[in-house]
Amino acid sequence: GYAFYAPVVYSGFMGMNSTLYIQNSGDECTSLELWFKAQDDCLRAMVCEVMALAPGYTAEINAAGCVPPGFIGSVWLRSTQPLGIVVDQVSSGALMSYTGRPGSLDYPSEYDKYYSGGSNVAYGPLMYREYNGWDTRVHVQNMSGVKAAKVKVYFVDHKGGIITTLVDWVCPRGEQTFFLPMVNNL
Repeated sequence: GYAFYAPVVYSGFMGMNSTLYIQNSGDECTSLELWFKAQDDCLRAMVCEVMALAPGYTAEINAAGCVPPGFIGSVWLRSTQPLGIVVDQVSSGALMSYTGRPGSLDYPSEYDKYYSGGSNVAYGPLMYREYNGWDTRVHVQNMSGVKAAKVKVYFVDHKGGIITTLVDWVCPRGEQTFFLPMVNNL
């Protein structure tokens, strides 16, 4: 089997909505499961679609059809074939897109050579806080399916000096958001 992550998915959260485009990149039909995980909900994920997808075909799935209004969280997918995934984030004034990442099913397979467990350190080189109408959200996803992760986010100035830090827990396969206008002393 195969696993994939889409770390940030919205359903009517602050006017944002997400649509997932999932293409079967394999040479056989695939079964497909989407597991939606609400932010800060470590107890359970919501399964949405269990379907079959022919080779080369693309499914379009609107997150609003799977989760309640106001949802923010992540989705992980399981399939029997490799997939290509694009997520569109849409609001009245913006369109943002990103690609889904391969994940691990937590047991050895030949597919593991394509999987990256993420990084313990990531950098966001440019962030805005209340600048000409722009604000930044830092999304951190825990790619482990079994262990919670404690994360520490450093906010630094243009010289690399630490301004402030934030620490929080991220549920297994969960996501946590750090919204800059809510961070003091920046």
